[in-house]
Amino acid sequence: MKFQQISKYIGGLMLIILGFSLGYFYGNRDRYDKKPDTISLIGPNLSIQNSLSQLQTKAILGITENNEIKTYGQFYYKILPDKSTEVMFIMSDIPSSLRQANLKAEKSIPNELNIDLARRTDDNDYQYTNIGKITFDEPKNGIRSGKFPTIIKPITVGNDLNSAISNVKQVVFRPLKPEDDNIFKSTSSDVPLKARDKPLPYFWVNL
Repeated sequence: MKFQQISKYIGGLMLIILGFSLGYFYGNRDRYDKKPDTISLIGPNLSIQNSLSQLQTKAILGITENNEIKTYGQFYYKILPDKSTEVMFIMSDIPSSLRQANLKAEKSIPNELNIDLARRTDDNDYQYTNIGKITFDEPKNGIRSGKFPTIIKPITVGNDLNSAISNVKQVVFRPLKPEDDNIFKSTSSDVPLKARDKPLPYFWVNL
């Protein structure tokens, strides 16, 4: 009789311990599965995947007095798992002014420019969302440079959370005041018709 009671007691205790053990291991496995991958993928040329592997790069473009397109820097961006976007603009060789080739007009490029995300609208135009402004450094031999980093929060489209740069056609650099607008206009067929009727941004990124 006593042996049966002891057996029941030991059996019950083992069931309790087993239950706690299963719960502990299940909880740890769930937390482990949610951790980021720690596996390093090494290529034949000894390349290793790292946090910068998802970094994307686009050229920052602008127009010259000869109506030619020139690269004035690089736009770096990375979309994070939570759909926020880390961005970095690095610009150099920025002139103090723009002139038309026939010398009919000249315009100083402002030392501070708004940075806007441009999305195409249904009425053949752009809708702009400001993400900050870049301020150029003091000029050296009439040439300036500048840098602007930020993190852009995600946006909600319907019930989905998307990166803020989704559906963005261009990132544009525009003056803070209308009187500082560019003297050139866009001639690109990729730009909406109504946007082509407005002053060209001083610089832009095609996405």
